[in-house]
Amino acid sequence: MTPKRIALWFLIVSVAISAALGILAILTGNFGDFGFPGIDSPASAEAALAVGAVDRDDERAAFSSFGPTADGLLKPDVTALGVGIVAAMASLPPDVPPIGDPVGTAYQALSGTSMATPHVAGAAAILLEQHPGWTGAQLKAQLTSSAKPNPDLVAFQQGTGRIDLDRATRQQVTVQPASLSFGQALWPHTDDPVLVQVSRWDRLKDMAGVMRGFADHVAPGGDGYLMLVGPAVKDVSDDPEGAAVYGECLLQWRDLSPAARTRILLVTLPLDDIDENAAMVNALQRHATVIAQKSLAEGFGLTVAEGMWKGRPVIGSAVGGIIDQIAKGTGILLPDPADLTAFGSAACRLLGDQDKAARMGQAAHAHVREQYVGDAHLLRYAQLLGTLIGDG
Repeated sequence: MTPKRIALWFLIVSVAISAALGILAILTGNFGDFGFPGIDSPASAEAALAVGAVDRDDERAAFSSFGPTADGLLKPDVTALGVGIVAAMASLPPDVPPIGDPVGTAYQALSGTSMATPHVAGAAAILLEQHPGWTGAQLKAQLTSSAKPNPDLVAFQQGTGRIDLDRATRQQVTVQPASLSFGQALWPHTDDPVLVQVSRWDRLKDMAGVMRGFADHVAPGGDGYLMLVGPAVKDVSDDPEGAAVYGECLLQWRDLSPAARTRILLVTLPLDDIDENAAMVNALQRHATVIAQKSLAEGFGLTVAEGMWKGRPVIGSAVGGIIDQIAKGTGILLPDPADLTAFGSAACRLLGDQDKAARMGQAAHAHVREQYVGDAHLLRYAQLLGTLIGDG
């Protein structure tokens, strides 16, 4: 039996037991490492009992998928132990390695939501033996109402908490429906101030530093959201470091506090249609309250002039061409690009005073119109040629 067939067998057994009990306990999936919410069918079904995985300390397993679902439902419903679970080792051909860590000669330790879900199906079986007439909805209500929550996790990571069978057999009060979803408030809201940096996933653009500066010095007490916008790394063939830098940013985002994570968005834009990509960048820059370009090194830094042309003040590093573009009153220059406290302070000032940001944005637009549009360059070339011809 191949490893894929073994994994499928675990799923079939879990589903079979669940179906016999009249309650569908479904694993949420093992896509949590990607850092983005998402629980797909069938676990996303409202009637399903979606199961996430935790370790022995009730911490969410890094691989365990988390909610909300695509339509904003609260999932998973519960969690169960799914890390390092010892199970019987299947008989494998000599050339096929075991899929888990061997424990003796006949067992192996496995991790996954597929190892967590059978615990829930088993708990439901014991409850059904105790209450033979219960329906699947009643079993689900009992299991969710008696679960033990981890106070450090939010509902989208754990539902109501880890299955507690002992409490479930004694619980007298349950809630039906097991959970309520009030829809999902899309954010940033249209009236929320937003700080946007549009760059390649390049270490010299310091997307990670922007994230850290915002998380440490803006999110705790300041207003607004941060959007870090870059290309979809699969569409960039000439930048091998891009995927690595994006991956590092994802890991850093995942390690932030839940409160900070809800204020920071990592956005990747496809490049298969250049015009469409340009339209999306334009829309994001125009939606921004403030533009950031906290580069550690820079050539000209075209995104600075782009943001200024759209009437947005820019917080930029005092490096390369950024120094020439951000004139007094059009934005804030950071003398030290690595000074995250100064960056956070600048962001707080502009995000917290949108009237000031708007005035600086108007000045920024006027400055770019006077200094950087093509017509102005053409007139300067004409003046230069006229001077040279006249001198000749």
